[in-house]
Amino acid sequence: MCNIWQVPNDLPELSVNEWLDVLGSPALSELKELDVTGGEPFLRDDLVQLLLGIGRLKADRLPHLRSIAITTNGFLTQKILDEVNAVIAPLEQAGISLVFACGMDAVGEVHDRIRNFTGGWNRLHTTIEGLNKIREQHPSLVIGIKTTVTRHNIN
Repeated sequence: MCNIWQVPNDLPELSVNEWLDVLGSPALSELKELDVTGGEPFLRDDLVQLLLGIGRLKADRLPHLRSIAITTNGFLTQKILDEVNAVIAPLEQAGISLVFACGMDAVGEVHDRIRNFTGGWNRLHTTIEGLNKIREQHPSLVIGIKTTVTRHNIN
């Protein structure tokens, strides 16, 4: 499982402009896929700006970029759906597919126990349903799941 919680709280994060400078580097010009992971990427207040900035880089700095994948636990349902709605059309226009890898470790109460978050399964399920509705209008949206197999969910 992710151990991002072990990173010290005072460790600075890169700003959107710093990330865009890194991603616009000539060394990355052949990049085809970009994964945004975390912890939880939707905890960033500037994720929309980052994704839109990446979309703008496609024209001259990232001409081969085909997809941006975001790994999420799906707990922040409304924020996730609002932000996907804000970026999906501009990314599609730039020729970039948005790919979701939703962290699903089991179904129902077992998922909640593994994630140590009561109601996590319901939130994830609601998020996936909302993403499916967005996909009706934006078929480039890819929705997948990621599972960490452990002794708690192997059966």
